[in-house]
Amino acid sequence: MLGYIILLLILLVFSAFFSGIEIAVFSSSNVKLKTLAKKNKKAKELLNMKKDPKSLLTTILIGNNIVNIAAASIATVVIVEIFGNRGIAISTGLMTFLVLVFGEITPKSYATHYPEKIALYSVPLLKFFSILFYPIAIIVNFLTQFTNKKSNQRHVTEEEIKVFVSEGVKNGEVEKEEEKMIKNVLHFNDIRVHDVMTPRTEIFALPHNAKINDVIKTISTCRYSRIPLYKNTKDNIVGIVHIKDILKYLYKGKNIYLKTIATKPFFVPENKVISELFKSMQKNFIHIAIVVDEFGGTAGLVTLEDLIEELVGEIVDEFDLKRELISKINKNTIKVHAGTEIKQINSSFNINLPGKSTDTISAFILKKLKRIPKKGEKIKQGNLTIIVSDATRKKIEKVVISKGINGNLK
Repeated sequence: MLGYIILLLILLVFSAFFSGIEIAVFSSSNVKLKTLAKKNKKAKELLNMKKDPKSLLTTILIGNNIVNIAAASIATVVIVEIFGNRGIAISTGLMTFLVLVFGEITPKSYATHYPEKIALYSVPLLKFFSILFYPIAIIVNFLTQFTNKKSNQRHVTEEEIKVFVSEGVKNGEVEKEEEKMIKNVLHFNDIRVHDVMTPRTEIFALPHNAKINDVIKTISTCRYSRIPLYKNTKDNIVGIVHIKDILKYLYKGKNIYLKTIATKPFFVPENKVISELFKSMQKNFIHIAIVVDEFGGTAGLVTLEDLIEELVGEIVDEFDLKRELISKINKNTIKVHAGTEIKQINSSFNINLPGKSTDTISAFILKKLKRIPKKGEKIKQGNLTIIVSDATRKKIEKVVISKGINGNLK
C-alpha cells in the first residue's frame, strides 16, 4: 500500500513537470535563448529542440497523459481497496482535484513567470523523454499528419509587433521615442518617394551655364550643401553641384561654369518605395536624388536626410536653429514654425493649447485631424483659429494662430 502511495506521488510530480515544461518551453523567448546560447549549452540544445515544435509538443503530451492515466489507475486501486466500490467515485473526485491543482494550475502558473529558467533546468529530462517516447511520437505524428497538412509554423505579423511594443511602453520597458522609431521602421516599406519629396516648385536650383561669380551671392544665403543644376527649366535637371567644390574653385580664383564641376544626377521614379531608394543611395554613396514623374519631368527632390527623418523624426541642423520660431503679426495673431513646442507658444502668446508641453504645434494638429492638412486649412480650438499657412504633401511647415471668435487675420 505504501509503495502505491509513493508511486502516486512520484507520478503527480511528473504530471507537474510535463505541464510546467509545456508552458515554459513554448513561452520562453527565442531572443533571450539565443543570447544565453553563447555561453549556455542547455540554451543551445533547447533552441535546437524548438526547431521541431510538433515533435517536442508530442513528447510532452505523451508523457503527461501517461503519468496522469497511471496516477488515476493507481489511485483507483488504492482507494477501492480501502472503500470498496464507493472508492471509484472518491478516486475520480480526488484525482481530478490533485491533477488540476498540483499537476496543472500550480506548475503552469509558476512556469509563466520563469519560462527560460524552468525550460533550461528541464533540458536533460526533456532530452531523455524525447528518446524514450520517440517510437510512440513517430506513430502519433504519422497519424496526425493527415489532419495537419498545412504548415503550422508561427509567423509574427507586423501588427503583433506593434502591439508588443505598445505593451512594452505601458509596462515601462520601452520608451515612447523607441516605440515611435520602431513603428516608423515597420512603416518604412509602405512609403513612396512622392510622399517625402520636396515638390518641384520648392526646389532651389541654378542654371547649369552660370559661372561661380554669377551665383556666389545667391549661394551664400542658401542652406543647402548640394544644389541641382537645370538646363532651360527645372524639368531638365542636368547635374548636381556641391558647395565645397564651388568654394574650392572660388578660393583658387577660378570663375568657371557650374556644369564643369557638377556630378551626374541620380533619378528615381516618384512611386518607388523609399526603403528601396534608401538602399540604392547607401550603395551608390548618393545624398540627393531627383524625382521624376511618369512623363519624365521633374516631380521633386529627395535627400538622404528626408529618408532618415522618416525613421527618427525631424533632424534640425544649424540652419534650422536660426529660424524664427514665433513671429508676431499683430497683437492677436502670430506666425509659428511647425516645430515649435506648445509650451513655448502658450507662454509667448498667453494662451492654453492642450496637450503635452513637449508636443509641437505640428503634432497637435496631426493628432486633431489624424491626417496631414492642406495649405490654408483652418482648425478651431476654443476661441483660437489655427491656419496652416505653409505645408507640403509630407508635413506642415508653418501655421498662423489667431485669437478671437472669428479668427480673422488683421
